[in-house]
Amino acid sequence: MKSTSLAADTYNIDVVLAANDGEVIPATDITVDTGVTTTIYAAGGTGGASITPILIENDDLRGVAVYAKLRVLHAHPNVGLVDIHAKAQGVGSFDDSTRVLEGVDYTKSAVLNVAGGDYDFAVIAPNDNTFTPVISLSGTLEAGGVYTAYATEDDGILGLSVDTAP
Repeated sequence: MKSTSLAADTYNIDVVLAANDGEVIPATDITVDTGVTTTIYAAGGTGGASITPILIENDDLRGVAVYAKLRVLHAHPNVGLVDIHAKAQGVGSFDDSTRVLEGVDYTKSAVLNVAGGDYDFAVIAPNDNTFTPVISLSGTLEAGGVYTAYATEDDGILGLSVDTAP
């Protein structure tokens, strides 16, 4: 949900589970500001756990023709710090040189500017010298596009969504 369609105020949001016959999980209050575009993610909530709203101000997620913008979000409440790795799809293995973000904590995000291309992404536990992915994903990023890669607790999903197509 993008807050550009909301007036500046405090809102109480509920999350409706699409996969559970519309079960409603009450969430919490969120505050949105005037003139700020905010993306709101709902993390957690499975197995009776509470929902954590993650609000990310979109400083500048406009597409740029010469590279892709990739927002990385840690949305798995049961996992601590993680390292994020990226490499050319099908080329080599994950190692020290493929680490693009180190020590990312739950609810934290970062935006990376990357060349368009085909990539393998992985979430790897810090200090794992074998560089074994906890979860991984392959995807294509096009220059001029804006993407979000996110890891959730929903069956260990690492997803990649297109926010703005080039």
